[in-house]
Amino acid sequence: MVHAGSSESLSLSQVARAVNVHPVYLAREFRRHYRCTVGEYVRRTRVEAACREMLKPDSSLAEIALICGFHDQSHFSRTFKRVMSVTPAVYRASLLSH
Repeated sequence: MVHAGSSESLSLSQVARAVNVHPVYLAREFRRHYRCTVGEYVRRTRVEAACREMLKPDSSLAEIALICGFHDQSHFSRTFKRVMSVTPAVYRASLLSH
């Protein structure tokens, strides 16, 4: 579900309902298996999708943010920097220089 709908808003309750388990159980087992929360995993998945989108030079960062499920470019930039340790602009510039 996370990978198939990474641009859609997903809640822990929705995922738990889809796999027919209690949200607390899902959160505990997910964290035990993946060593992060469901929310952290979703954000990383969206950032990975954004990294792939940045290979397309015609897409603006604002377009990439919306395509990958972020509310706006500001939210995207903050999350991207937290996950990748560089801003989206710096990351994209490094892609283009190679």
